[in-house]
Amino acid sequence: MLNEITVPLFAAVLIVRSMGSERRHEVVRSHEPIIDAIERKDPIAIEEAVKFHIQTSYDHFLSSTIDAEAVPRPAAFKSGGINHDAT
Repeated sequence: MLNEITVPLFAAVLIVRSMGSERRHEVVRSHEPIIDAIERKDPIAIEEAVKFHIQTSYDHFLSSTIDAEAVPRPAAFKSGGINHDAT
């Protein structure tokens, strides 16, 4: 499971490092709903914001990959959403 998480994460970090400043600002802004939910201390909103962020970030990563089919897709994303039972 650790491999399913770290491989896409490190690949995403490499992509962020290579992007221009406007895209980096978009990445920072994409975390705002998570921060807002944390500040409100709303666990349901936190969970939903994190799920949405992870899914959309990974989808963006796949769409920016030349050969998206070659990128491992974690089991948690295969069903089209986060699977809390995936280990």
